[in-house]
Amino acid sequence: MSFFDKFKKQGSAAFAPSMVLPAVMEALTEAGFSPVRESATLVKYAEGSVLSYFCYREDEPDFLMAQANFERGAFGTEEELLLLRACAKTNCLQKAGKAYIDEQGDLSFTVENFLPWGTPIGLLTLYMRKALASTIAFFHETLQGLAEEAKVG
Repeated sequence: MSFFDKFKKQGSAAFAPSMVLPAVMEALTEAGFSPVRESATLVKYAEGSVLSYFCYREDEPDFLMAQANFERGAFGTEEELLLLRACAKTNCLQKAGKAYIDEQGDLSFTVENFLPWGTPIGLLTLYMRKALASTIAFFHETLQGLAEEAKVG
């Protein structure tokens, strides 16, 4: 039984798990993006040159995640320690999203949200998209600032 089941009204069409990703796609389309259903659990969209995803699993109906990944090479010759410091600073100061280095050494940015009953999925999608873009921009600014500090110091 899911944690939020006690907060949901049974039979509510507003929170049918099978409708979450279609609602995400509709909101992104209305906002001018061209989302693509990548798999049963993923919706992919591009914001500029950044490919991002919304991930939702019907077997975990209380949780929606937006994510963007960058290969390690996208950050040039920056040292691993500098990237880790930028991730830590981003996570500390940018409350909406998280930045981390995954097992392959690539950078991942995520925004996660719980979905209690009555959550307007379309509006939440747009907020999460904006929060993800903001987290990525904040990370880049932080990394640039740390790199400049390292050159001076």
